[in-house]
Amino acid sequence: MKKLSILSLLTLAVIISLPACSSSNSESDDHYDDADVVMTTEAEPTPTPKPTSTFTPTVSPSPIPIEDIDCDGLPDRYEEVIIANRLLNGVDCNGFESVMPTDDDDGDGLSLVQEYTYNTDPILSDSDYDGINDYDEINIYGTNPIQKDTDKDGMGDGTEVDAGLNPLLPDTNGDGIADSEEIVTQNVRLESMQEIYLSEALVKPSVVITGKGDFSEKLYALMIEDYNALFDIPSIVGRPFEFVHDSDLAFEGSTLSFFISDAALAENNIVDLKIAWYDEETNSLEPIETTYDKTTNTISANVNQYSIYTVVNIIAYYYQ
Repeated sequence: MKKLSILSLLTLAVIISLPACSSSNSESDDHYDDADVVMTTEAEPTPTPKPTSTFTPTVSPSPIPIEDIDCDGLPDRYEEVIIANRLLNGVDCNGFESVMPTDDDDGDGLSLVQEYTYNTDPILSDSDYDGINDYDEINIYGTNPIQKDTDKDGMGDGTEVDAGLNPLLPDTNGDGIADSEEIVTQNVRLESMQEIYLSEALVKPSVVITGKGDFSEKLYALMIEDYNALFDIPSIVGRPFEFVHDSDLAFEGSTLSFFISDAALAENNIVDLKIAWYDEETNSLEPIETTYDKTTNTISANVNQYSIYTVVNIIAYYYQ
């Protein structure tokens, strides 16, 4: 799973109470916690998620005096984290004067003062890693931006929205079966792919699964960087990927796709590319039936298990 950076953890640690301009003032702050989640109790007529709840952060006394030397509504320690993050990213800063309450450092549509109020991470557009950015959680879906599963039904908010379920109702269709126990089709968020550079990998996988539960929490893809047995196979195009999961991963059906970069297509015809799984026991690749889409530079195959997969040039494969 992807984890908060040290800087993000520091950010969350310094979020305490809404400041005034006095260093001795202990004005209260607005924050989310589990008790703040307002759940709807009536079934929606359609599974289209709508903001049926409005989050009002609670107000509680702060035991720690807050300093806000520039009187902009943001604590000095909060601004220090923003400044540190900007400097790490090569952005020049002129102290507190360069940090404005209306700034949006993570590009999620929320200003810094809004991020502070809602206790969201000001340098992460999706604070809870559920696949929905913080602004949309608050203003479109009415979900909790710092809680991955607002309705606590075992399905992340982003997965529910993607699958046409209501992230505010644990049983969207009111049939007595929790959403996590319904068979639904969903796009799996392979979070590790956000850290993969296509210029290096040349290919990039994506997964669609039909089954029960949130597969974005069950399946992960890792680019293989050092595996001599695989790299000795000349027909491989780009980097292989290992799909990691619990041994009991079960689903009704799944489609594995690979986006092919322009660099890879410069040396390979897309019609010659196939998806193959790697048999570690025999040190061999097993190509599977693959379709291609020239308009999206994508090849796809139906799979019934997840292990190590790669893209191969089938012409080179037969003549290697």
